[in-house]
Amino acid sequence: MNVKLLSILVVLLTLLAVGCIQTKEAQPATIPDDALSHAGWVKQGEVQKQTLEREVAGVNVSINLASQTYVDAGLVQRLLNDSIATTSQLIDTKFSALSSAQREQLKNEVGDSLQQMLGQLRGAAVINTTRVVLPANIPVPDRLMDRIIGGLVQTSSSNVEGLKNLKKVSEEEFTTENGKTAKASIYHGILERSGQSVNVELLACHWNDAGSTIVALGIYPYGKLTYPVDVSAGGVS
Repeated sequence: MNVKLLSILVVLLTLLAVGCIQTKEAQPATIPDDALSHAGWVKQGEVQKQTLEREVAGVNVSINLASQTYVDAGLVQRLLNDSIATTSQLIDTKFSALSSAQREQLKNEVGDSLQQMLGQLRGAAVINTTRVVLPANIPVPDRLMDRIIGGLVQTSSSNVEGLKNLKKVSEEEFTTENGKTAKASIYHGILERSGQSVNVELLACHWNDAGSTIVALGIYPYGKLTYPVDVSAGGVS
């Protein structure tokens, strides 16, 4: 038994002996409203709280969790603006033989197609924050943390329609802005909606904070988004 696990066991047994094994209520780890507004994200739903019964160092304890979900409300519009700007330049370059009116008509048709297809990505960029609290604010053992994160990853990914084939591809550590060491796991998957397929990345990271552990999950499209678009007009293709 390693030193960290032994120390946790001693704390738990001491608390159990004196009848102080209650776990305090978990409060959500929230993102400030001004930061959300600046980045174009919004809260989705209310704070979700739950209690898990798990064995820690041979002792059954209650683990309290509080979660809040956020979505990127501006994702589709940003992608649409970028795509329309790119295709507009392409049409002007590749279809210079068309009249100005024909090119504008083509741009409008392509824009409508892009809007319809990119609309399939709505809700594909999600952040979920969860605070995990154990009795007496003891740290969460690594093995238990892996199980909790695995459950949160499964729950979050199942809430994104069409997300499949999610696999862990790497792990890393980084330092947060306030100097805390965070561990991160990166997953790759595919989002399939209405015949369109987009690569998706899921980042799951956690760090200790004020007697609790914060878990942050981010799901977002990554890589190049390629959509077939009919650009024929006036007999030119």
